[in-house]
Parts: sequence; C-alpha cells; structure tokens
Amino acid sequence: MSRKILYLQRRGDNFSFRVAHPDEFQMMTGKREFTKTLETADKSVAIPRILMLAVEL
Repeated sequence: MSRKILYLQRRGDNFSFRVAHPDEFQMMTGKREFTKTLETADKSVAIPRILMLAVEL
C-alpha cells in the first residue's frame, strides 16, 4: 500500500514542495499556493526537506 506524503509533488525528474495558502494570505499575496523545488529526484532526500519547509511555514 502506497502512502501519500503531504506537500510532495513530482515535477519532471525532481520533487517539489507545494502547499495551499490560507484564504487571508491569498488576498494579501494574490497567490493561491506556495511551491519550491527540492532540487532532488531522490524521494528519501526529498521527504526530510519537505518536513523542514513545513516547519518553517
């Protein structure tokens, strides 16, 4: 059984961090989501990076 990792998105060969902004933040920034490349194609490297970004947000 496959588990889905929150905020993880595959874009081409690399993984990205992707999270939707709350409505209040959307009105201030004009953006619906925050995305950042994790600069890796290795899922075992991407997961710790996602966790660090999630804590920062």
